[in-house]
Amino acid sequence: MDMLPGILLLLGLTSLSRAHYSGSSRDALNLAKIESELVEIWNSHRRHTRKLSATLDEVITQSTETGVRSGFHNNRKLSLSDVSKDHEMALLYNGSLTDYWNHPIRLFKLVRRLENKPWPQLRAALQKRSAIDIFDELSEFHKSHLPGSKEVEKAAFVIMRINEVYDIPIKQLADGTVADESGTESLSADDLYHVALAAQDREFYHKEIQWLKEALRKQMIEDELDEATIDIKILYDYLQYSYLQNGQNKEGIYYASLLLNIDPNNERAAINIEFAKNNPNMKNYSISEPSLGHRLYRLGCQGHPDYYKQVSNRVRRYQICRYNNKNSNPRLILKPLKEELVHPEPTPITIYHDLLNDREIETIKELVANKMKASLLAVQSELAHGGAEDVRSRSGKLAWLHDSDGDILPGISQRTEDASELDTSRSELYQVLDYGIGGHYELHWDFYLEGEGLGAAYDIWGNRLATFLFYMNDVKAGGATVFPKLGIRSIPRKGSAILWYNLLRNGERDYQTMHGGCPVLLGSKWVINKWFRTYGQELHRPCGTKNDTMTHRLDTVR
Repeated sequence: MDMLPGILLLLGLTSLSRAHYSGSSRDALNLAKIESELVEIWNSHRRHTRKLSATLDEVITQSTETGVRSGFHNNRKLSLSDVSKDHEMALLYNGSLTDYWNHPIRLFKLVRRLENKPWPQLRAALQKRSAIDIFDELSEFHKSHLPGSKEVEKAAFVIMRINEVYDIPIKQLADGTVADESGTESLSADDLYHVALAAQDREFYHKEIQWLKEALRKQMIEDELDEATIDIKILYDYLQYSYLQNGQNKEGIYYASLLLNIDPNNERAAINIEFAKNNPNMKNYSISEPSLGHRLYRLGCQGHPDYYKQVSNRVRRYQICRYNNKNSNPRLILKPLKEELVHPEPTPITIYHDLLNDREIETIKELVANKMKASLLAVQSELAHGGAEDVRSRSGKLAWLHDSDGDILPGISQRTEDASELDTSRSELYQVLDYGIGGHYELHWDFYLEGEGLGAAYDIWGNRLATFLFYMNDVKAGGATVFPKLGIRSIPRKGSAILWYNLLRNGERDYQTMHGGCPVLLGSKWVINKWFRTYGQELHRPCGTKNDTMTHRLDTVR
């Protein structure tokens, strides 16, 4: 079947392939495997060479003296036994390895452990001592796989997003409990400090304060046990700054004073106290209220009862479940579609169950294994924490597939065509997406707006008439698709698909179809998008005479 060329869709949407640990379940699992192999290399050489074992211990000791900003306290060594224990627990986990490592706290700590330390120090020390064999092994890993500070920041922002969208208390996240799943290591005071840094980088000072306060609580507990992971002076310093930036001068002065008590020569604290006293009414940062859509988006992601209450006055609850052979379609007589209508015309939304089988799903994953690229679709998005900011509205990795890319794809296209009763030859390529922890898609419409500069592709193919979204796996927690204006919340179920029309029958854009993909809370989320274009579908979805037309006939079950 001839489909809209992928090159027209790829422009501006993807970057060169690279690891995307906080947005791709596959990359997260690969990173865990890398650490496991690094530890094995390390332990294997320790067992065979006593002299080298002493060198390794020396390197680890040196790496812990790089300062608290680096994440290592100078009285606390990195414990390889703790790291090894984490990987042993993964093997005993009641679930897949992908689900184990795609946990926001585990993944954050994994990325931090491998953030260019202590492996570079080890490499340097081994090179000086002519331990070429182990150096070469570690050098290969470090060359292209280990994460940097940007990946730590992304992993920290995932934790922030989860806290905000799902309203999970910071203390609960700090203790390592997510969606009632505990048993993972808690966040240290230094871990919490790095989450706060991610908030500061985006000038979310009200959020930074919350994370710093929890870091302070943890630091005091650690200090009593002589296991502090960060100097309390750093926390006081950042608290005074964030409070002043947030216009809370009284609190800013309080923490600046605490800092001066233990560091009398701290010039910044003295200057800040003087400045705050001379500018009592100054406020540098304000929090704007999120829109109704974003408030409903958060409630929908949570599955909160208020999500349905707030839309009940505008939306008629509607659900029809049935077997449908689409007017005795020969391919569907013996095996009719399992159809669930969840919203009526003029904005029909339908869920089809068991549309993909396990073999097809695994084959598709294999087909895209070497094609996945980071999604860089960015928009001006109003986040729930307030304010408009240029952010990545979608996180994850994607690939495109044509029917000719695999033997199973023409059959899936025929099934898609039978269910939608639309012409797949007038559709875009299959878009396969891997969403890891925190993977999401902000509220958006699938249709193109006026003035988006779509050029020849739009003129030839038209707008996006309909979306067919396949779910390739069950998501352990999170990852729902929500339509805030309609009160619809679709939970990913392996092999199911959801179909909706982006345009009304008269061809106008249906703004009620605003939707978003909720952040993945635990595990992973794989989906396939198929977008149908308008031109060539005139006989398949006839035009109506008005916006709220109900001319779409519900086929009789046969």
